[in-house]
Amino acid sequence: MFAFPDVSGLLRNRGWTSSADLAAWLLDTAHLVVVPGEAFNAPGRIRVCLAVDDDTLITAIERLQTALGPMEHEPAAQQLEEAR
Repeated sequence: MFAFPDVSGLLRNRGWTSSADLAAWLLDTAHLVVVPGEAFNAPGRIRVCLAVDDDTLITAIERLQTALGPMEHEPAAQQLEEAR
């Protein structure tokens, strides 16, 4: 399964010019691989693969949260863990 989240607000707030810039930064900083939306004629979005086991998904969410900084609400990884 894949998700195509809209990251246009994140791009504006963090100063990236495209989802390709964000994807390259996530690879270098958080060691996460996403596909830029431009590859699918969907600028401002990224494609995320969710076809992994829960532990891998939790690790990826934690890396994403660490790379992007603190969130205002409960961490997504904790929400996923509680949903199990």
